[in-house]
Amino acid sequence: MMAFRLSLCGSVAVVLFSLLLAVHGDQNDSKAAGCGGPQAQGSDSRLPCLAVKGSRYDVGYAVGKTFRDRIMYVNTHDDFSAKLHTFAKSAAGQAHLKTWLRATSRFQNVMDELRGMADGVGMTFEEVFLRHCSHEIAILLRDQPAMMPSCSDILIQTPNMRLDGHNEDSNQLGYNTSYLVQAEIVENGVVTEAFTAFAYAGILPGMGYGFNKHGLTYACNAVYGKSLLDTGMALPRTVMARLLLSASSLDELLSNIQPATDSSSVVWQTAASFSLNVGHTTTGHLMNIEFSAAGVSTETVENGFSHHFNMLSHSPALQYIDQSTLHRTSTLFTLPAPHDINGTMAILADTSDPLYPIFRRGTQAESTVTTSTVLFDLLQRSVDIYTSRPLPTSPPTYSFTLP
Repeated sequence: MMAFRLSLCGSVAVVLFSLLLAVHGDQNDSKAAGCGGPQAQGSDSRLPCLAVKGSRYDVGYAVGKTFRDRIMYVNTHDDFSAKLHTFAKSAAGQAHLKTWLRATSRFQNVMDELRGMADGVGMTFEEVFLRHCSHEIAILLRDQPAMMPSCSDILIQTPNMRLDGHNEDSNQLGYNTSYLVQAEIVENGVVTEAFTAFAYAGILPGMGYGFNKHGLTYACNAVYGKSLLDTGMALPRTVMARLLLSASSLDELLSNIQPATDSSSVVWQTAASFSLNVGHTTTGHLMNIEFSAAGVSTETVENGFSHHFNMLSHSPALQYIDQSTLHRTSTLFTLPAPHDINGTMAILADTSDPLYPIFRRGTQAESTVTTSTVLFDLLQRSVDIYTSRPLPTSPPTYSFTLP
């Protein structure tokens, strides 16, 4: 593995409202307050929110330091951890990791954030990066227990409605250890990037759901193609998701992942498959993007509603069949078609299938649970996050205003 010289951490402004975890070390730059200031409200001890401002290294360091206990707990209790380390010691594993690291090292911004996280937690960079490659490693090992089909999206696009409702699903470990990050990246005294995003413990924000200062919204769905894209430049999907979170427009996002017809320039590629639902307040567009070994496929949400669970729907790549997705899809078409927020949330809260419900809570058929539900309303420019089942009488845990 490559070795890196780690820079010193600069000053960082950290705000954490959670009594569950303590921030270790010097807290002179910390104070207790809510995420997002006057345009945001809410708090939750299970899904705490950290507001941080500084360089990319500073942001990574603050996340690692603040959530060190959660990150270390996942590393020691995740059933897949032993297989990750065995893979990393093998000749084949080292070759793959070097390739993914070489691809990632093209992006200094991501490298700085990863280094900061490693320093904040007190882990080596290699350990943190290994965790970011777990999805790709599960595919290579054909370890289906580690291939957890997670997340559901209901999207509506009509003249008067632009919605993306998303259930973020995980195992029980993820349910208890994930968090929100609200970050402002500062370069030379200027805020160059700002986002609010869900994050799994020890993983860069972006591989879940979130939004940025340019009014772009993001919601990911896990999919499991049977092979990886192996071009020597393909990124771990966690790195790709973090990069896309930085886009300033939908056009910029697409230009980074789709080659122009008259250009041979290298675009961003991801090794493992995943599905990304993107919205934009400025244009009102809603789009699904599928990354797979077959390349990138896009599908714009037309008038009406669309859904995405955990299988590729418009990409030709071979994939593992997901029983939960088949069941959730079958359930969806027994329910009234959604036309508004209430219809969208009713679907995301549905538990009528005893084995594979849309709102997941662990059954005899699967251990997957829904960690949170988010509703992006592009026209009203609002974001509501629910940390329990989103029933009509349930108020959101967090509310934010979209730029």
